[in-house]
Amino acid sequence: MKNLRSPLTALLLAFAMAFGILSVAAPADAVVNTGTIIPSPSPTFSGNTLWSVSCVSSTWCMSAGMSSEGGVLIHFDGTTAVEVPHPPSVTDERLFGISCASDTHCIAVGQRVRELVTGVETYILESDGTNWSVVTSPNVGSGDNFLTSVSCTSSTSCVAVGFYYSENAPWTTPAQPLAMIWDGDDWTIVDVFPTGSGDNKLNSVSCTSATSCIAVGEYNSAAAQTLAMTWNGSIWTTVNPPNTGSGDNILTSVSCTSATSCVAVGEYNDGSNLQALALKWEGSSWSSISAPPGTGDNSLRAVSCVSSTVCVAVGESLTESDLIPLMATWDGTNWTVFAAPTSTDGGGYSYGISCSSENSCLVAGQVGWPSQNLLIELTETDLPAVTTTTTSPEPLAPSFTG
Repeated sequence: MKNLRSPLTALLLAFAMAFGILSVAAPADAVVNTGTIIPSPSPTFSGNTLWSVSCVSSTWCMSAGMSSEGGVLIHFDGTTAVEVPHPPSVTDERLFGISCASDTHCIAVGQRVRELVTGVETYILESDGTNWSVVTSPNVGSGDNFLTSVSCTSSTSCVAVGFYYSENAPWTTPAQPLAMIWDGDDWTIVDVFPTGSGDNKLNSVSCTSATSCIAVGEYNSAAAQTLAMTWNGSIWTTVNPPNTGSGDNILTSVSCTSATSCVAVGEYNDGSNLQALALKWEGSSWSSISAPPGTGDNSLRAVSCVSSTVCVAVGESLTESDLIPLMATWDGTNWTVFAAPTSTDGGGYSYGISCSSENSCLVAGQVGWPSQNLLIELTETDLPAVTTTTTSPEPLAPSFTG
């Protein structure tokens, strides 16, 4: 599937309601609108990528990813990002998802190469706030098993999702959806039934309680189609969202703030370009919402919501040869794109985001070649006032300066 990206431009709209001098400041409830790149350790020369991040507060975040030598965990204390040691796997491992219910409990999920046999299996790490340890995790069938995402509402309640192949030959059998739950002691696989006969992959999960989760991804029909499922603590139920056009539609991330309020993002192919895709869940069905605008190819990789009217989504835009991070806030009705920082190595890819409040988020990803880890801190900064001046006592239209 083609990846998308496009340039980002931040636009400030000012309104003049009367003649004379008028100052319009940023609203009191402004959300994140500024990004700062945080120097981040990259353990190896190449192959460094941060896929996911989870923030408990603006001064406590943990991100998970990989290097060319295995899984990587990086902690951010609001000022500095440092690599966190964890038990080395006997075989090569990768971390794709992380969720921290508190600063004393995190779960990271991914995959590792099986010992003595061909293929990969699920891989899970648990932290007590000080140390990380490997947790035994189940697999389905004899083929490859992958965990892509995890969501924890407490130290004794987590849901992880992904996909697996029933046989050790992925090209001969379709991918099947995979889900498992954590009760504080053990991981247990729960049944999740595929849609159609093609590939079914779950890319992201978000839980607001032990009995309320949404998982999203894709299934393969004539083209890739959006896939979404609800978890009530006992069973998974498919509630597929709408698709746009006849091309591929894929959901890469979902964030819920209640059982009746979620936003999911991804991408679709309009026949010429990849376009950003955004959907909302209101408790019984999905509906399409306008995605952040861009030029050329556009993709949304991740979203984080702190309420039904405050979400932040990240991805990329590609125009000509420029790769630029795409970042936007959602107010429950509209998206507002804001300028994203770029490093000297280029725009980079944003794969994960976690917002601890409406004015504090951390973005995780990868930048440059050979690839290096990328962390971007998002904050809310008061925008400069816009001053309106007029030279006529009865102007037909205001004159803007400043």
